[in-house]
Amino acid sequence: MFTQEAIKLGYTVHVYSPEKNSPACKAGAIEWTGSYIDFPSLRRFLDTVSGLSFEFENIPEECLDFINDYSKSRDLNFLKPNANSIKIAQDRILEKQFFNSIGLNTVLYLPIVTGEEDFSQFPMPAILKTTRFGYDGKGQWKFNTSEELKVFLHENPPSNTLKYILEAYYPYDYEISVIYARNQEGKEFIFPPALNFHRNSILDMTEFPAPIPENIHNLAISSASLLGKNLDYAGVFGLEFFVSGDELVVNEFAPRPHNSGHYTQNGSDISQFELQLRILTGMDLPERNTIKPCLMKNLLGDDYSNSLQLCLELMSKDSRYHLHLYQKDEAKPGRKMGHINFVGKKSEVDKRFFNLT
Repeated sequence: MFTQEAIKLGYTVHVYSPEKNSPACKAGAIEWTGSYIDFPSLRRFLDTVSGLSFEFENIPEECLDFINDYSKSRDLNFLKPNANSIKIAQDRILEKQFFNSIGLNTVLYLPIVTGEEDFSQFPMPAILKTTRFGYDGKGQWKFNTSEELKVFLHENPPSNTLKYILEAYYPYDYEISVIYARNQEGKEFIFPPALNFHRNSILDMTEFPAPIPENIHNLAISSASLLGKNLDYAGVFGLEFFVSGDELVVNEFAPRPHNSGHYTQNGSDISQFELQLRILTGMDLPERNTIKPCLMKNLLGDDYSNSLQLCLELMSKDSRYHLHLYQKDEAKPGRKMGHINFVGKKSEVDKRFFNLT
């Protein structure tokens, strides 16, 4: 989707990936294939581009360090966001510690990195998560007692390559997220919060703007701004929150355009992908933005054929539906294949929209 925005505005996009025929290449990007730690190949790629960002944050630290050193050697500042922001987002322990260090509220947590930690007094139930590579419910387990957790850790002990974080179960009322953008000069562009709904731990639908109290809205915006400034961020991120009553708890952030921000493609004058492009290329960020009510529904690989057929039917009858497909080769259960946006009020949408999977 970033590639589509960039080409539309006249830019050439190069994509470096370990996998051939990536979705971005199908959208018109020039493909470079190689390992993230194949530094000669990576250098040839870097010699070709004038701005660099990431599609996802799980990049090896050696790769980030190489790019950082390369950037300094050429007196460039073309990696956006900076490597430190990506490293923090990669590790749930570092992420929680950073949130707390700048005054953002999180759930109670305990790093489990040696297997010798005393969690006997930790409140249960609790969620154990791997510190890295977990998403869409992967790499996490719920435990009702400390004895259950003890057995699991005995069978799956932490190691140099596997560490955990134990998080207190938080019975929140709802989840919201904020899409935040900031350029190198510190100018911000922040969308109002959106309301998220999940199915089987995967984002199912986003409602924008979120129908939430003003104090929660303002606190979410100020929290995103606080994070962006303290990271000296340049780029786009998505920041997720849990809300319980008047309490706002930061969950995690993604240092890139986020699934919960896909409503920006049709519910806003400017999308999160164009904002990312503007920041990478040095274009100014807009002073104003008109937003429209929008619902975003993810399309997974579980029943993709039938979902796609229904989307096409909805679009043929109402121009307020907009389909966005990711050009992935194979539909698999739980795999995000695309999404459909409806521009309008929730009460105006065809009821079948809510059954799309």
